[in-house]
Amino acid sequence: MKWAATIVFLCLALGRFVGFAAEDVRAQTASATPKARVKYDKLPDDVSPATEVRKEVLNSKGEVVWVGTTTVEKALNAVRARYRKGVLVDSKNREIRFFRSLCRGVSAGQEEDDRELAAKEKELNELRKKFLVLIVNCDPRSVM
Repeated sequence: MKWAATIVFLCLALGRFVGFAAEDVRAQTASATPKARVKYDKLPDDVSPATEVRKEVLNSKGEVVWVGTTTVEKALNAVRARYRKGVLVDSKNREIRFFRSLCRGVSAGQEEDDRELAAKEKELNELRKKFLVLIVNCDPRSVM
């Protein structure tokens, strides 16, 4: 980076000497800077970097002590996620999967809700055995 600053300084100094405006040189160097690439561009269709996911803080025994929300981008940065052969993995090379929890606006009855909740919990536990799972928060506004 030091050589880039030196080149810009020399261009500005030479521009004043030859008669170019310093603003023109700055504008040319600013437009030559490439745009930043989106870091996580291969997310599933229904997940964006701004999507809210569940954040759990565990104690030394592995018990959940605090639950909050964060964005997908922050959660992926926290686990140092990257793409490996087109698959999203964490720093330990575990594949990262997104899980949508049960989100309903109207109840089908207590028994039906309990069965669906148990099925979702079972599915989540099976996924957690093989993958790093990010739980996508339910937005009640989208259900109503």
